[in-house]
Amino acid sequence: MLNDALQYATKGWYVFPLRPGSKAPLVAGGFKQATVDSTQITSWWTANPTANIGIALDTSGLCVVDVDTHGDINGFESLPLLGDLPDTAIARTPSGGAHYVFQNEGTPPPRKIGLVTGIDLLANGYIVAAPSVIDGLPYYWESETLDCLPEQVRQMAAPKVKKQQITSDNHHQILHRASLWLEKCDAAHEGQAGHSKLLWAAQGLVNGFMLSRADSLSLLWSNYNPRCVPSWNTADPIQVREFERKVSEAEAAPVKSRGWLIQDDGYRTDRTTRKTDNFATPEQIAELSVAYDNIVTLEEPSWKPSGLVGDIMQYILDTAQIPQPKYSIAASLAVVGTLLGQKVKSGWKNGRTNLYCMAVGGTSTGKDHPISMAERILEQSGAGELIGGTDVTSDSAIEKRISDHPVTFYPWDEAGHTLGGFGSQVDNHRATVVPTLMKLWSAGNKTYRGKDRAGRDNSSFSIKHPCLTIYGTGSTDKIASSLRKDQLQDGWLPRCLYFISSDLGTLSDTLDTGHIIPALILDKCQGFAQFVNPAATAVSVFSAQAVDQDWTITVPIDTDAKNALKQFFIEARDIQQLGKLDNCELWGKAAEQADRIALIVACGTFHDLRDAKITLKEVQWAIAVVRYCIQSFSDLISDKVVENDFERNLKMVLEKIKRAGRRGITKHELTRATRAIKSFERIDILKTLEEGHDIIIDQQDKKTRPATVYIFKPG
Repeated sequence: MLNDALQYATKGWYVFPLRPGSKAPLVAGGFKQATVDSTQITSWWTANPTANIGIALDTSGLCVVDVDTHGDINGFESLPLLGDLPDTAIARTPSGGAHYVFQNEGTPPPRKIGLVTGIDLLANGYIVAAPSVIDGLPYYWESETLDCLPEQVRQMAAPKVKKQQITSDNHHQILHRASLWLEKCDAAHEGQAGHSKLLWAAQGLVNGFMLSRADSLSLLWSNYNPRCVPSWNTADPIQVREFERKVSEAEAAPVKSRGWLIQDDGYRTDRTTRKTDNFATPEQIAELSVAYDNIVTLEEPSWKPSGLVGDIMQYILDTAQIPQPKYSIAASLAVVGTLLGQKVKSGWKNGRTNLYCMAVGGTSTGKDHPISMAERILEQSGAGELIGGTDVTSDSAIEKRISDHPVTFYPWDEAGHTLGGFGSQVDNHRATVVPTLMKLWSAGNKTYRGKDRAGRDNSSFSIKHPCLTIYGTGSTDKIASSLRKDQLQDGWLPRCLYFISSDLGTLSDTLDTGHIIPALILDKCQGFAQFVNPAATAVSVFSAQAVDQDWTITVPIDTDAKNALKQFFIEARDIQQLGKLDNCELWGKAAEQADRIALIVACGTFHDLRDAKITLKEVQWAIAVVRYCIQSFSDLISDKVVENDFERNLKMVLEKIKRAGRRGITKHELTRATRAIKSFERIDILKTLEEGHDIIIDQQDKKTRPATVYIFKPG
């Protein structure tokens, strides 16, 4: 892939890496980070040799006629509607479609989804380039000689403008109203986005008031230019051409409708003043469209792995009234991890098999069934004594349990409520639970030493390589509301894996036959429960070796698998240290989590643990699961975990705007939705969001007058 990426760069095509086997960007910022710099390209693909290749269209001077085929739609049948296309570069896609690649001649056409049936015109964003692979199938070039985009295709993509009747009787009135509007536009100041301000003024005259080119230029020269600092020099042909080009750009700008300022009664001739909002420029609207077109949705992994973990997951699903794959895989990992406790460790970082899995979703969505199935499997495998209580009251209770049972499985229902109690400053006993759980999560490779306590029973204890595993459930709201900002920073949250499902699930007709555990599952679980390393039995129990030796089996890991974990560790560390993503603290234990999951899954594919080994397949699956759990949990808590009231209100406002999507939310709708926030604070919040480029402010046509609209800006 590296050589191909470098070859694209020599053509002046800006490239960036995509995730292996995916269309999703691998680097933060996506196509905006695309480059022709060979050093950066080499660095990207050396770290990720199998990364797919993305080509940024606009910066590369390219546009693409994207022919798609799916279902009953065959875009190739619509190609004749575009006229005679010249011979140009053609790339075949894995889905059976094609990319017809053209030069845009320095003027990108409007992006047009659904140009004709089965064909899109792509003019910004990016495309996946050969020899990238999706679902095991490659992109490949059929021809590579570029030609220019035909004018007829460009015209087909041009926005259809709704004509409005302007008569000579009201022309003078419209000119006067336009001059009043122009007086309120921000003047262009050098070094302060002056060109954007001039373009917005031209946009308002050309499209807002539907003035002719001559009338627009006349008003701009006479009413606008004198206020600019410095003014454009009318005696300099270059400056005149630069000034008047903004009118040409406004005429070519894609707009949904024209004449919106004609209907605005704020510029009637009997009024001379009007307060205007700092509305978005055409460039901002164009950037917004690109951002929404290129939103990368969170990709779900293939939840069912091979081996015992996948078999238990399927058993839980088959016996569930509301089958939920995410909850089932969480319980399956917890069960197998418990059975393997103190028996195996990873050949990469000596990772153990203890996991804290939390199944999170709405009420009555099937979170409880996996708990009962997990307990049933452990009991019928002869490992019922490993099951701990459904709640704990203090750290002492946990230490007492671990001292008696170094391998323990905790089935915690409503963990959101439980964790909320743990964080309480009122209940001092329960407040000590989280620090103890944190120590136990990390103690798999060492000796856990308990507290010295006052009183008659004050003897401390130590446990070598304890294995505490949790499968907890909780509703979305309770889990989120129980968390605090300091938990992001103290390392508790990164130790948990949250399997979040927004799916209510489909009620199954299946009756619970879970008491009949398939023999394949039961036999292997019993084998793991009873397994003792044969090497341990060959040593006298009275020898020093028997006391000091760690009889845990080190499961070897393939070189490719080890390199993948190393790369994931680097990725997670960069996210955490550089703050590349929201709630970046959650990535602190990502590689360790993936190592543990890969170990559990890999061991479940062998009958004899001495034969087990970790391959790239298990590691890639584990990384995908961890990445999904972290990102989905970050989305869940992004507007919940705050430090103060202003931040809480800011996130509330941003969430309301974000939920409105591309259409945005009007000022009136936002005020009604956030009545609990004082007006002056809402104004400060909106200003903060605008200055932080989290939102843009636009106008939308309403029946009576244009409405101010707030739109979330992705990315």
